[in-house]
Amino acid sequence: MSEPTPPAALPAEAPNRLGGREGAPRGVVPALLLALSLLVLGASLALLARAAEDPARTGRLTAFFPPGWPAEARLAALLQAGVLPVRESWIPGAVEVEAASPGAAARLRAAGARLVLPGLPSNLLALGGCSGGSLADYPDRPNLRKLRAGPM
Repeated sequence: MSEPTPPAALPAEAPNRLGGREGAPRGVVPALLLALSLLVLGASLALLARAAEDPARTGRLTAFFPPGWPAEARLAALLQAGVLPVRESWIPGAVEVEAASPGAAARLRAAGARLVLPGLPSNLLALGGCSGGSLADYPDRPNLRKLRAGPM
């Protein structure tokens, strides 16, 4: 009988499932994706903060105060800045405000806000109830008309 032939030796650096090499450290791809995500998030926040600093901007803004501030301190800061509170967010210290006069972002920062962003197009930061909106946001919904009518 003939002797079985030994299996062919694998190359020193065989490719793994992700296309990398076996010798590459594990977790590099997830770490790079996390770093890229944080970079994109940071750049987005910086652009939004810069947009809110426009001296002529009025309308909805979202102000982020230190999370440890009590509601009374946030309200006092909003009044000092000359803006009207709209609603608080589920994020600790975040308040959506309405600014009628220009320069509100700078006044909010001077009153203690750590970050001021322009009003965002979604209710993501609010989420006050099921949708974060008021009944006035959904005037065409029949079930909401029943709620407005009150108890029967």
